[in-house]
Order: sequence, then C-alpha cells, then structure tokens
Amino acid sequence: MEVLYPNALKKYGDKLDWVANWVGGFDVSRLEQVSTALYVTLENPKERRIRDRVRRIRELKPHVTAREAEWAIGQIDSHRAVEARGT
Repeated sequence: MEVLYPNALKKYGDKLDWVANWVGGFDVSRLEQVSTALYVTLENPKERRIRDRVRRIRELKPHVTAREAEWAIGQIDSHRAVEARGT
C-alpha cells in the first residue's frame, strides 16, 4: 500500500491505524456483525432505537442473534461517540 497509495496513506493513515487497532482482534463473525451494524446505522442515520436496528440486522443476517446484534450496535455507537468528541 505504501508504494501504490502514498498520498492516501498520508491523508488517512491515522484513521486506518485506528480502525485496524479496533477490529484487528475480531474474528470473521465479529467483523460481519460490526460491519452490518455500521451499514444499518448509516443506512438510516435518524433511527437511533437499538431494537429497530437489531431487527434490521437480523433481516439482513438471520444467523446473527439479537444479543450479537446488540453487541455490534454498542461497538458502533461507542466508537462513533468517541469520533464525534474528537478523541
């Protein structure tokens, strides 16, 4: 990446490092849950109710349990709150 995209790394390197540190220890199942939770959250940004986002995640990914969906939403919400504070 450093050779092919040096400008992108200069511009986004800190954010890429932040994401990599956050999700680097997740297994494939957890990555799927978190990415789907992010998708659902961004799909309808005005929808803040957890139960509605859990329902939507389960529509898209029926194998994800409600507990797993809630965990993933919590991950997204907490990381978005940190980002909004700028810390």
